[in-house]
Amino acid sequence: MTEREAYVAFAAFPGIGPQRFKLLTEYFGSAQKAWSASAEELIKIGLGGKLTQKLVDFRAGFDPRTYEQQLLQREIKIITRIESSFPQQLLEIPDPPIALFIKGTFEVAGKKFIGIVGT
Repeated sequence: MTEREAYVAFAAFPGIGPQRFKLLTEYFGSAQKAWSASAEELIKIGLGGKLTQKLVDFRAGFDPRTYEQQLLQREIKIITRIESSFPQQLLEIPDPPIALFIKGTFEVAGKKFIGIVGT
């Protein structure tokens, strides 16, 4: 799994938002290492037993490449915060999203826009 694929995977998992993702990546050093961390390691850093089990179960059946292909079939593109096309302005907020899910064109330079946050 690449670093980008790990970002996609965490963005797809409903139990991890920007703050927990930051905790994981700071502790493990990368999203890739955090994704493959053992349940014991995840509990040790404070993820909690229930959330850790949900993540372990999710990881077992999740393939980021398949997920992204399914989204692309619906004309939805994913841009992770490690990509150069991710808006710089979003990187400057305290808790930037792990990734953006975009349907349609995405041109933000010098323009005002609206984002919908949630699941």
